[in-house]
Amino acid sequence: MSSLLPDDEQFYSRIERGLAGYPRLRALLPPGYPRTGRSRVERAHALDFEEVRTARFGHNINLPLALYLIGFEGTLPGVKGFASQILRDIETFAAQFVDTPRSRQVLEPLWTAPWDRDDPKLWSVVAHARTSLQLQHTGASILAFEAPIGTGGKTADIEFRQEGQDYLLDLEMWNAAQGTTAEEIRQEGVRGRAGIKFQFAGARDRAHQCRHGPGGSHRGEVPSA
Repeated sequence: MSSLLPDDEQFYSRIERGLAGYPRLRALLPPGYPRTGRSRVERAHALDFEEVRTARFGHNINLPLALYLIGFEGTLPGVKGFASQILRDIETFAAQFVDTPRSRQVLEPLWTAPWDRDDPKLWSVVAHARTSLQLQHTGASILAFEAPIGTGGKTADIEFRQEGQDYLLDLEMWNAAQGTTAEEIRQEGVRGRAGIKFQFAGARDRAHQCRHGPGGSHRGEVPSA
């Protein structure tokens, strides 16, 4: 094993040092994280994942890596600042929406599914956090996350109220969108997808879908039936 790689104690202490600055997130994590418990972060697993995590998506980062980068003294300032901004968004979300129904459900993939190289789940969490905080900043009230849509058995990512009107907002991450694909997503895909997902929305709701990707984001509005 290379001397440049951390041993077990270095690995866990750096993650814990990084986590110390985010008490709201720490309170939500399973007991014993990252050393023990059902969401224990295996050092060998993390090192193996480091070999493949960017094989498909160069921006794939997970919670253990972000915390490690923050807690490691040798991390470059720009890299540490990047990881810190991600965690600040998540920490603020956890603080602002602690009593909002199903807010924990939004955050759980950070510790239940950190090793998926085909779906960078952290970015979906960040999209939820930033969008919710932006809505709140504009005067909206966030009512719930993973809100049931009518009788169709589907859910919307965010339910919010603004100026007396209730809205359902759906977010989708397009991690591989580029070129004409991203343009097609913005111009053609939103209304069709939203129409399918929100066909059971009640009369009080309007359905919105917001797509994010390297080519930008688009928010489409589909009046409910």
